[in-house]
Amino acid sequence: MPLRQFFLATIRRKMFFSFSIVVILVVVLAAATSFQLGLVRNLSRQITPASLRLAALQEYALALSDFEGNFDRLFVIGGHQFEEAVQKNLETMNDALVRARENVDSSTEADFNELTSVTRKLTNEVSNLLNLDLTQLSSREANETAISIFDKVDTARQLEKELAQVTSTELQNSALDQDALVSSVIVQTISIGGVVILIVVVASMLVTGSIATPLSRLNQAAQQVEQGNLNVEVPVTTRDEVGQLAQTFNSMAGQLRNILETLEQQVKERTRGLAILNTINDQLAGILDIDQLLDAVVNQVRDNFSYYHVHVYTFDQAKEKLVVVAGTGWAGATMKANRHSIDTNAKSLVARAVRNATVVSIANVHQENDWLPNPLLPDTKSEIAVPIILEGQAMGVLDVQEDKIDAFDGVSIDLLKSVADQVAVGLRNAQQFEQVQSALAELQTIQKHYLEQSWDKSSLSRFTSAHADVRLADETTESTPVLTLPVEFRQVTIGSLELEASNPQRVWSDDEMALINAVLDQVVQAAENLRLFEETRERAGRERLIGQISDKLRRVPDIETLMKVGVEELSRALRSKRTFIQLGMSSKPNDNATELASHPAVDVSHSQARNGMITTNGHQSVAKNGSGE
Repeated sequence: MPLRQFFLATIRRKMFFSFSIVVILVVVLAAATSFQLGLVRNLSRQITPASLRLAALQEYALALSDFEGNFDRLFVIGGHQFEEAVQKNLETMNDALVRARENVDSSTEADFNELTSVTRKLTNEVSNLLNLDLTQLSSREANETAISIFDKVDTARQLEKELAQVTSTELQNSALDQDALVSSVIVQTISIGGVVILIVVVASMLVTGSIATPLSRLNQAAQQVEQGNLNVEVPVTTRDEVGQLAQTFNSMAGQLRNILETLEQQVKERTRGLAILNTINDQLAGILDIDQLLDAVVNQVRDNFSYYHVHVYTFDQAKEKLVVVAGTGWAGATMKANRHSIDTNAKSLVARAVRNATVVSIANVHQENDWLPNPLLPDTKSEIAVPIILEGQAMGVLDVQEDKIDAFDGVSIDLLKSVADQVAVGLRNAQQFEQVQSALAELQTIQKHYLEQSWDKSSLSRFTSAHADVRLADETTESTPVLTLPVEFRQVTIGSLELEASNPQRVWSDDEMALINAVLDQVVQAAENLRLFEETRERAGRERLIGQISDKLRRVPDIETLMKVGVEELSRALRSKRTFIQLGMSSKPNDNATELASHPAVDVSHSQARNGMITTNGHQSVAKNGSGE
């Protein structure tokens, strides 16, 4: 691949090309190394048998030396232990020869055969000797046998040394060959590895140079965008992924500029909408009349947002229809006067909005199947119905119509939802205010009735009897001016005040009227306090009397005494002329007096109660203690 095409290629192709070169070099290095390692393995296979053979020969030599010493001691000293030692040495020598012959090659096979033959003869001769009684041999026979055995030992030692020398030389040569081969493998590996590293470095530099530089420029541009410069543009110099990324970055920066401009415009619109919303909220905050509140809402929404038409629906008492209760312009007034309504189960967007408790918006009403046209609003092109919901309960619908298609965006919907929420809160406040006013009016009526009952003529009887010489002027002369003022307490007239002037020409001034009213207010307040005090005192006296009578009744031991005490105390407290009590029920409605007289009864007069005498059945006078004394 030419260098220019390399830089113009995509990053994937650059990486693939560099990786392919590296893979090829690695494969070559692996093949060469594998070949050299095969040679080393072959040499190792040659060295291993020789090493085993040399070890077996060394073991054979050691056993042969031990055999020579043990046989000499056996021949000179004798003894069973030396016989065993000699036999063990021979077994070790034969075992070593067997292991050595397993790893023998053609160059030393003849020598091994000769050594094997000598060792076999030596073994046979020693075995025969050990089977004889050495004491029966003559000196000459013994010497000849010993010389023959030692000759064979010398021959075996010489053969063993020759074989060991040959094997040792073979091992040295193999080791040298192996060292040379390993050195060659190392040199080749280092050489090919260096070439691979060099190529990888060069390829990495080329790939990095074709990627890092554009990425660096892209990073600088991104930092400028982060600092707020959205007008930055990255130059596109390649057609690879980095170049595509640069193009995407430039496109993204352009989109960000457009989005930022759009957001700024939306923020301005939302800020204006929130300001208008706050203004509407401030204007609606002090309105507690529902009709005034809804009229103000529709007019404020139309005027501030420049909508074509706005009206509000609320439920009727049966909650089966949505009725127009406020609307803008002549159309709104007409619909309100005609009580224009929509059934809650209808297919209109207003009914759908209240049923689903969600905003329903139509961008083009002429393309909506369930849209219901209104002849009073012929220019309607888009419409939105916002449910008025408070605490999960629908209270009505804010319906807004516009003479433009697709007039309601997300900002408009959010603002209208906020208006609907404010309307819901305002409606609840107005309803609560009406409930409070109704409850207050009811309480005032009850209080007025109570005051009228409290300040009737019977309540003033004690006052008038105690102040009989003080009375209102019944008559006035035509020449004497009289000022008559009502005496009122909490809008209840409890009397009147008349002032008769001493001078026929007297005219009451404003200061005098203010003084009269002030004094009259104090008199009325003081009179009310005295009335309440008297009422409280009387109530306390009744409670105290009831408590005393109840305490006496709880201490009586029987029914008869209970009746006596109750009648006496009640007669004394009420100052009644006569008090009678009888307990029991007749079994039949028409029981005669004789049967009723059989029931326990107590009859007491005022004088008897005062003197402590009461009468029971039979009208016998007894003492209060019931003893008759």
